[in-house]
Amino acid sequence: MARPRQTDILAEGNDLTLLIEAKDRKRVVDVGDVDDLRARLGRTTQDVIGIIFTTSAISGPAIKEIESDRTREILVFVAAEIELLRESKARLLNLITKKRSELRANGRVWFRTGVDGEYLHVSLPRSTMEFVAAQRTSSHFCSRTGFAHATFSMQIPDTGWGNPGSDGVQLSLSLSLSTLEELRDLFGYLHYAFGLSSSGSFTIHQSGSCWQGIGVANLLKVLTDPWSRYRAASMESMHHTEDITYFDEFQNGWLVLYTRQRVPDTPRAHSFLYDTHVCIQLPGVPVDASPYLNLCRYVGNEWADFRTVAGHPCRTRRLKKSVKLDVVGTLVRTYDDRDNDRWIVGLIARNPFYRKKRLPSELELRGELNDLMQIELIFCDLKDHIEEGDEIDQYLLKGVETMDAQYAQIIRPFGTWNKIIKRVRDREPVRQADPEASLRTIRRDLRLKRLNRRRPTSRSASRK
Repeated sequence: MARPRQTDILAEGNDLTLLIEAKDRKRVVDVGDVDDLRARLGRTTQDVIGIIFTTSAISGPAIKEIESDRTREILVFVAAEIELLRESKARLLNLITKKRSELRANGRVWFRTGVDGEYLHVSLPRSTMEFVAAQRTSSHFCSRTGFAHATFSMQIPDTGWGNPGSDGVQLSLSLSLSTLEELRDLFGYLHYAFGLSSSGSFTIHQSGSCWQGIGVANLLKVLTDPWSRYRAASMESMHHTEDITYFDEFQNGWLVLYTRQRVPDTPRAHSFLYDTHVCIQLPGVPVDASPYLNLCRYVGNEWADFRTVAGHPCRTRRLKKSVKLDVVGTLVRTYDDRDNDRWIVGLIARNPFYRKKRLPSELELRGELNDLMQIELIFCDLKDHIEEGDEIDQYLLKGVETMDAQYAQIIRPFGTWNKIIKRVRDREPVRQADPEASLRTIRRDLRLKRLNRRRPTSRSASRK
């Protein structure tokens, strides 16, 4: 295709056509090499991309030549990048996509010389909620637990609403992550391409203890030092592996990430991740599936597909009799643009079903909520928000919503309060409604309406 000249490799795939020159030599790639490849590209169609692989380096003038004339795209892979590809620490398609983006958008030649991912430095959403217990704030709380793997969440998007016969479609991906940097890069890509929320929930399960928290950035921060969590929980022994689950709203559906972290034998040793899976559930197959195709290519799952979800795994059960909660902490939503504007949106409470032999009959959903009896503290969604500082007589658990998210059981206990005793704004008792007084007011209003109908409305009628 480059006649009368020769070319080394022609590669086609993933809607790309690549004209490749291989330079296995000590001499650096210079302007002459760039001009030779550009001459070959001039004899081909405009969709062909030129690529140079070199085991040495590229000169500064050659880089300026590529950046100054972008009528035909030329990408360069240097020795360090070739080694990353050899060791499977980078994916070729991802590097091509990143190099093209930098050349088109920023007009610069980009090289990846380290193991850091392309989206490692994307700013992740910061959580606007924090847990408050014993006058201390934190991004997570710890609870004793048995053999349980459930995750608490503030919301469970219902992808089957208005979709008869199905609960939507799922896209399941398996990833070969091993480090926290790679996990951070994955979250960066998901947030860059789709947008994560600031209220995603996470759970870390260890032998005898679990940690529940809010926010993807907080999850990555907590995972960096497992031994500090163990010391804070006064754990004497632990399993060699901990299970990690992250659940979040995703477009008009939800996303769950499950992975396992091998705990180092000593605090100074490095941990690593394995057995990582991502599941995305949507109401249906999107009309524009290109973002999901790009995601599959980015994580090396080109053969993944959407699969129909049969049935309706999201269930809501209300208790016949509300259960009084023993609250040990609150979940407070804060606002950056409003000073002293803090609202309680959730509760940390002692689980009324902890270590019980069985759940109430209305909560026995074919064993789906058995994990609820294994966790000492529950994370409860407060349906009626109140301002932080308001005094409540009692909090009540009204029911539980649950869903099977393929890799984890998602549980959303929900409740409310009974009566506000004092408000933080005025610190005065709130008068409760008197049914008898309300009835008298209604009767008085009815009498006034009847009298108004009988009265004359015109001036002549009033004079008579």
